[in-house]
Amino acid sequence: MVDIFEEVEADLRAERMRGLLLRYGRVAGAAAVVVGLGILGWQGTVWWQLRQQRQAAGAYFAAVQELGGANPAGNAAGGSAQAEAAFAHLSGSNTPEGYRTLARLRAAQLAAGNGQQDRALSLWQEVAKDRAAGPLFAGLARLLWVTHQIDGVKPGSNVEPLQAELQPLLAPGEPWRPMAEEATALIAMARGDKAAASKTLADLRSDPAAPQGVRARAAALLVQLSE
Repeated sequence: MVDIFEEVEADLRAERMRGLLLRYGRVAGAAAVVVGLGILGWQGTVWWQLRQQRQAAGAYFAAVQELGGANPAGNAAGGSAQAEAAFAHLSGSNTPEGYRTLARLRAAQLAAGNGQQDRALSLWQEVAKDRAAGPLFAGLARLLWVTHQIDGVKPGSNVEPLQAELQPLLAPGEPWRPMAEEATALIAMARGDKAAASKTLADLRSDPAAPQGVRARAAALLVQLSE
């Protein structure tokens, strides 16, 4: 008797399983198709992004080589028209962000070297305000925006905009801090504030975290101020 009940129970379980498969089999099949299409879509997106990256990389380094060929010394003023056009094109929104940032920095460098100060300043400001550029490149753009305006500073000049741009870079641990301190000293010198410039330069000269070149320039400027 026990065997008969076990066989009946097994048959019932098998029947329930067939019912479940008939009821949910189509749903499971459709879900599998959706998952498969999602995987294919993700792979297609990755392929497209890699393709965009390769194209941007090729165009960027071709422009860099063009620039170097136009002037082996690397002077921004010697940039060719082809390189300028390439960097301008790569600065567009369709370029992957990393190469777009590099292209804008290069384009600004070329513009500054060719006397196009307003264009250079505009490009540096774009990078400085672009969160996607990352803090390192944004900080560099901010620093360049300031340093390329120090020549225009005179006693009595309003330097608050320049100082405001430098302020975030002066925080401890910031990668551009020594250069920002150097720029702060140069602004003070341009305004005729020798005391402030001397203090900043003296601190910078003895700062072990500052690059050797920055410390050497600080020492040379201190000598100049003492004359």
